[in-house]
Parts: sequence; C-alpha cells; structure tokens
Amino acid sequence: MILLCLGVSTFMASELFLRLPLLRCLQRIISNATKATSVLRSRKISDEWKEKVLSAYAIRIGANSILVFLFMLAAVSPFILLGLLMKEDFAVAMLRFDVLIGITVLGIGYVLIRRPSLCRTIP
Repeated sequence: MILLCLGVSTFMASELFLRLPLLRCLQRIISNATKATSVLRSRKISDEWKEKVLSAYAIRIGANSILVFLFMLAAVSPFILLGLLMKEDFAVAMLRFDVLIGITVLGIGYVLIRRPSLCRTIP
C-alpha cells in the first residue's frame, strides 16, 4: 500500500515539476547573473552606477531564488502530505535504497514520456 502511495505521489510531483514555471525562474536567475557580471567587468560604467544596477540585479536574483524554493516546495508537496499522513511507515519506506531508486526512475520515466522533447535537450 505504501509503495502504491509513493508511486502516485511520484506522478503528482513529476506533473507539478512539469507545470510549474521552475525553469523559467532559473533562466531569469542565470540571465540576471550574466548581466550583473558584464556590468561588473565593464570599465565604461562608473562605480556609482554599478552600485545602483548591481543592487537591482541582486533584488531580482533574490526574488527569483525565493520563487524557485517555493516552486520546489510545492512540487514535493505530495511527498510531504504523504509523510504527514503515514508517519513512521513513510519514513521507513523512503529510507530504503531500492525505493529511492524506484521513485527516481519512475519520476524521470514519467517526465520523459510526458515531454519527449526533453530527451533531445539532455546532452
């Protein structure tokens, strides 16, 4: 029974990972960090302007980092809810190596079946 619940939770978490704008937030963080680096390295921009621009980029990066954390928390919420409902059984099952491998394979398989375009983007 616990393995069936873990499987359903894996499908739910995988679906949430697919539907939440997690990658978009990560791309924004990378973009802002790249822009901040180019501003920092530029000799044409005065230190006063660098302070203003870098603080704005820091706020954007911080806000997007908080969003990424919240999206990841939302995505694993099926496992959190299952843990609250099943208490000891869940903890014992989740610490088993074969269960962790099974959940990982099941989640990756589900994501690749749902979005076959991801197969082409993985190096």
